[in-house]
Amino acid sequence: MSKRLIVAAALVMVAACAALPARGQAAEEFANSAEGKVLGRYVGKWASEVEVTGADLQYKVKSTMDDSESLHLFTYDAEQKVYRSWWFNSTGLNSSASGTWDEATKKFSWTGTPTSGTTATWVERFTDDDTRVGELSIKDGDGKVVFGIKWKAVRKK
Repeated sequence: MSKRLIVAAALVMVAACAALPARGQAAEEFANSAEGKVLGRYVGKWASEVEVTGADLQYKVKSTMDDSESLHLFTYDAEQKVYRSWWFNSTGLNSSASGTWDEATKKFSWTGTPTSGTTATWVERFTDDDTRVGELSIKDGDGKVVFGIKWKAVRKK
């Protein structure tokens, strides 16, 4: 597996997202729900721009490492009571993940599949309203870590 492929997958998984209203819920109702407020923590200007229309949150990222662009979608699955994530990259890569939110620690915990034969686990914690820190680990089919990254993002005011 190429290092470029792993780096592209890792960078986008942690950086881009969009919150979509849960099935059957009006956008305003979702935005005011506990789950909508959790995803609303991403609203604002961070390392990349975030655009908001109603309850929809769109998060796009352009990587300076490989000149790729990515989009990450987040939503809450009310039936399964988990957060869902889908990631799409301009190089043709994509992945999906499931996550949980811990209100006490203000932390997301995710597991996903960035590329065939690999698994990813990452956590992202809001240390305050304007700062989030995270860590991602990608392992191959044998459980060997093939890529890891840590980050800190501060909201621009």
